[in-house]
Amino acid sequence: MVLIPFFLAFAINSAAFIFSGFALRSIKTNLIPSRVVDDKDSLLSQIRQGTCYVIGNSILSFLFVFAMLLAVSSGILNALFMPYLEGELALGSSQVGLVLSAGAASGAVAAIYFSRKKRINSPLYLVAGAGLLAGIAVFALVLAFDLMTVMISWAMIGAVDVVLNIPLTVLMQELVEDELRGRVFALLNVAFTAVQVIGMGIGGVWAEAIAATGPPMIGAAFALVFVSILGFVVVARLNLHALLSKSKEEESEISQEILVEIAA
Repeated sequence: MVLIPFFLAFAINSAAFIFSGFALRSIKTNLIPSRVVDDKDSLLSQIRQGTCYVIGNSILSFLFVFAMLLAVSSGILNALFMPYLEGELALGSSQVGLVLSAGAASGAVAAIYFSRKKRINSPLYLVAGAGLLAGIAVFALVLAFDLMTVMISWAMIGAVDVVLNIPLTVLMQELVEDELRGRVFALLNVAFTAVQVIGMGIGGVWAEAIAATGPPMIGAAFALVFVSILGFVVVARLNLHALLSKSKEEESEISQEILVEIAA
């Protein structure tokens, strides 16, 4: 009887891989790159080009810095979430499963909602607002007093994660030239992961020092709220949304210079 849930989990996971395989078969491509890859283009050179591209665009710079600041709190939450549920709240495996399912379900609903929208208004404010809601949700999670409150709090975090990532990804797709998109996205992923790992270390050491997971999570919540409010101020002061309305030619002056450098 104990093996049934494990078998079910593996069966569902296997079915997901099979479904993914059929879905990938429908993608029509010859897998030929659109440009010739220069073998002499070193990893360090690619990182430098991606960094220069980001620095040359004020909106991308804002998104990168904002994401890095959020990564610290994200790392703390990722490191301490399960110990908090199982340790301080004493939730069992089935209850933890319900909490995780609530987050996944709310994220799916948020993704479906955004997939139906043709245009996202004020995306930078939406990104900053998502960070603020994440901070509030973490506060609610720490102050939760029963299973239902924990589920609602984590469901809010699951939805906010989607609300944060979709506008951020769409903006980067729009702002980054095709030739540099892979380098810029790779730079973001590497930097975000590195900072997130630092956050995990901070959360782990903090929790170990005080023998409690609640205070570090409250610290992460405070950081999310502070960074998000700062993001609102930066977007308003620099009038970043006005830059989004400019023509593609005006927005990509710096990127054209870097493309010329790459071609050379």
